[in-house]
Amino acid sequence: MELKPGAEQRVSRATKLSIGAQVGALVLLAFSCAALLTWLSSRPGLRARVDLTTSKLNTLDPALAGLIEKAKDRIGVDVFFQAEAAPLDQVAAEAQRRMRELLYIARSQFPSKFRHIDHDLRDLAAVQTRMKELGLSEPNVVVVELDGKRVVLRLLRDLVRVNPGNPNLRQDPSIEAFLGESALANAILRVTIDQRPRVLFTTGHGERDLYEVESSLGLGKLQTALTADGFNAERWDWRSMPRIADDVRIVVVFDARQPFERAELESLDAFVQSGGRLLVAATSDDAALRNADSIERFVERFGVRVEPGLVAQPIANSFGEVISGRRECATIVSGGRGIDPRHPITESIWRAEKYVGLPNVRPLARNDAGAPPNAAVVDIIRSPGTSWRDLPNSKGEYDFRPDVAREGEMGSSVLAFAVNFRPAKPRSSDPEAAAAERSRVLVYGGADAFSNGSIEPNRDLVLNSFNWLAEREERLRIAPRIDDRRIVQDENTVAALNYTALFGLPLLCGLAGVVLAWRRRK
Repeated sequence: MELKPGAEQRVSRATKLSIGAQVGALVLLAFSCAALLTWLSSRPGLRARVDLTTSKLNTLDPALAGLIEKAKDRIGVDVFFQAEAAPLDQVAAEAQRRMRELLYIARSQFPSKFRHIDHDLRDLAAVQTRMKELGLSEPNVVVVELDGKRVVLRLLRDLVRVNPGNPNLRQDPSIEAFLGESALANAILRVTIDQRPRVLFTTGHGERDLYEVESSLGLGKLQTALTADGFNAERWDWRSMPRIADDVRIVVVFDARQPFERAELESLDAFVQSGGRLLVAATSDDAALRNADSIERFVERFGVRVEPGLVAQPIANSFGEVISGRRECATIVSGGRGIDPRHPITESIWRAEKYVGLPNVRPLARNDAGAPPNAAVVDIIRSPGTSWRDLPNSKGEYDFRPDVAREGEMGSSVLAFAVNFRPAKPRSSDPEAAAAERSRVLVYGGADAFSNGSIEPNRDLVLNSFNWLAEREERLRIAPRIDDRRIVQDENTVAALNYTALFGLPLLCGLAGVVLAWRRRK
């Protein structure tokens, strides 16, 4: 029988069905493999991350990674970001993007130890409820929480250092440094610390009230800030506790206007000489300053002398003229060269190019004759070179005007001293541990910088002071990022890549199978 041309190339229906079944099976197998691999990659015990960037931009700094890995429970982070007003809108948007990326990397690297929720501020009801639970009153913050302890990080203060630019030169604000990793590490340190240092504030000598929130001179906001930072702040009456308990870390004396009992000063001295920590802010009462049993006379044995008078500096009026003779001259604003760039209390303030304000502060001087052996007495804050020491007249009144005729009155004055020395009676019986113990004394020329009216602009200085005294190592040295190139930019990009791997590649394989079957059909 003679075959027709092309008859030998015909494919039977059974063969076509077989090819179609094979293609369908391959597509189904590809879908199954993609789903299985995606599921396996989400298992903490099976997944493996590989950072292919040259500078490891998609991997957390080892110090931060170690903190998250050592956390006993899962660390929670709530993000409340919204657009900032001009001219900081672009800077804020960039800082928000980089912080979101950092949090995504942390969650991706430690899914069982770290979670974060990026709240949509358009959902007002849910956001307001959550912010009320966290005690927040403002947006553009990141809240780190663990075991009921919280730390609030503010966008343009804690997470980024901003160059304000210069409108006259048409220079827009820009980001000088992104501090997200170090800020997040410090926050995690604070919420993971099990022990809360105990701080006692002396009472019975006319001191500022620790729980006063209405008066601008009270310390209520300081007590709230210390509690939020992991301290237990409480009052101390020497008559009810003659001996300072062993679990007390810091004793604070703020603006004591009445003399101390001799036995009370002996108790304080024994506390410091055994490795305790003391914070003193000089009184604003001139008469109390001269008392033989004042706290100001007491600190002379640690190498610091409180001088009479107040430090003042000229101010500018509404016309830009530099004037003196006003009460406002007694508020000293110090920064730059007036801040010690090496001491742990002021290093971060100097590095961020911030200023501190100390109202009604007395000048301080070294008293080397009374300092303990091998004591390191460091002046950490000084007034500007244009300042002067203002002394009261015979009636005890200040005129806040410089007197160039008085020798030594003009020029910079020390406003705060930090003293560090080996205690005479270490608490530890172990020789190595005893050799490592240190007593610390911190003396400020006035207490107004810690009061309700001034604590907000001085918050960094205030908390740094207590953290240094408590010896809490909370300033991690995390290396800055060299650049900002990343394979993965945000969660939307990650979702697109996941969908491509899960559906795009199998569909592409199926399409290739269909094309192949169609060509064979011809």
